[in-house]
Amino acid sequence: DNYEVLEQRARVCLVKVAEERFVGGAHVVPKSNKHGGKDGWVFSRKEEKGNPFMVRADTSMGLELYIELSLLCRKKGTTTQGQQALAKGDVKELSCAYGCLPLDKETLPPPGKKTKKALDLFGGTPWAERHIQPGDCKAGGMFKRFMGKKMENKLHVELTVENPAKAAMLPHNMVCSAVCLEAIAQFRAIQKNAASLADPFTRPVQPDLVLTTFPVIMDSYDLMLEFATKWKDRQKNLSRWGKKPSTADKNKAFAGLVKEFYPLIHLDSANLPRNPDAGKNSALETRAKTLDSFRRMKKVTDMLEGNFNNFRYTPFKVDEFVAVV
Repeated sequence: DNYEVLEQRARVCLVKVAEERFVGGAHVVPKSNKHGGKDGWVFSRKEEKGNPFMVRADTSMGLELYIELSLLCRKKGTTTQGQQALAKGDVKELSCAYGCLPLDKETLPPPGKKTKKALDLFGGTPWAERHIQPGDCKAGGMFKRFMGKKMENKLHVELTVENPAKAAMLPHNMVCSAVCLEAIAQFRAIQKNAASLADPFTRPVQPDLVLTTFPVIMDSYDLMLEFATKWKDRQKNLSRWGKKPSTADKNKAFAGLVKEFYPLIHLDSANLPRNPDAGKNSALETRAKTLDSFRRMKKVTDMLEGNFNNFRYTPFKVDEFVAVV
């Protein structure tokens, strides 16, 4: 009762229980504020909220999809923000329960088919699991509100196994929002082509803007979502005459979009601070304002000439950073 709930969420990643380690992925899906009432959690189905999400994993490695239900909470009466709030313990993420889905051929449906699974919920960790008992749910406590009146400690998921060709678009052991798939697939194609052209035992003399910049964009969820949305629009423009775009056209368009994001990711922290994942705070508000300004920009040259709302960064000739793809 000393804490107020800021957000209810599901954290998703891959684990290898036999080796007691987390393997990859770090994806968050927030609970929908419009559904579920007090008797259960229903998660948003909006792509921009991270659901549905995609997973690429080897079904022969003994991996499991780990889904943890948690509460982001703030201690009542505190006003600290960001990293300071996390360091002082004013904002904490409390684990409610978790469920694991084995990623093997016996559990998963055939490619192209949908299936629904009801996962048992546990406390503890995947390698020291503890069944949640009715006595764990104290009257009026968080577990009671989470479990609901029926006390059904199950996590319901719906999944589809994609064909291997589509799955190959993602890096190994990755969990990401489905909206990002097309952008990641294009980057992977450029990356693969660059690797095939590179001379063995050498490093490129000229840095490639796409190969060095896109991973930075991808590492920030809000920037990646912005990029993926814009890339979908660019692809539609490439195909607007009913003609399938060539590989060169797609690579050129993708590189052009990366150029637009380059100044954005190099803004100083005063204008694009890191998101500390500590509830609503001034850093999130600043990031939102910066991205809103970025959306209104019409040309890359507006940013390169220093007109990005007087934000501080070092102008450069972007073409000097671009290798031919």
